[in-house]
Parts: sequence; C-alpha cells; structure tokens
Amino acid sequence: MSSALAFQLAGDAIEEYVAEHHSADSGVWQNIVPETDWDYEDRDWQAAASDIVNRFNQRLPAGQDIEVPTSAKRASRSKRLIEFQVYLAAKATSLGVSGEISAMEE
Repeated sequence: MSSALAFQLAGDAIEEYVAEHHSADSGVWQNIVPETDWDYEDRDWQAAASDIVNRFNQRLPAGQDIEVPTSAKRASRSKRLIEFQVYLAAKATSLGVSGEISAMEE
C-alpha cells in the first residue's frame, strides 16, 4: 500500500469518527487537539482512538490490520489529529518508523 493511500484511508477513518461524534468539526478536524479542543479525558480518548483505529483497519486490505499501543493512544490525545493520521498511515506502510511512529509511542 502506498503511503498516500494509507494517509487518505487514515483521514477517512478520522473524518468518519468526527462526523459521528463532533459533527461541528467535520471537515475541519485536522488541527483539533482532543485533550484541549474536545476536553477528552485519558480513558475516553483511548476509547475514541481505538474506534478510529478500528475504522482505519476496516479500510485496509485483508490481513493488514495495525495495532496501536496504549501509550500511542495516550500520546495522541495531546497532539493534533493530523499527527494521528500521519501515525496511522506510517504504521500501515512501515514508513517513517524513526520519526512519526516513535514520537507517538514515547
């Protein structure tokens, strides 16, 4: 899978989540920080991030599901959603491992 396609699919998964749960931000979610803009607590964001990951996995070819560690979900709560999109895409394509992925998993 190309990184461009993975990036698009990750964005589609996030957009779908936002449309269902934060419809006022649908289409303009890229710079949203869940912790400050939506007041997500840790447990609630972990559930939301898991939902987004599941939506992303549903878009991937069979057998190419990704797993996102709890630490990465926690870290993404205080980052812009576009950074979570980049992270998901990088996980799916195995690109950017030393940059985008490690930044979320610290």
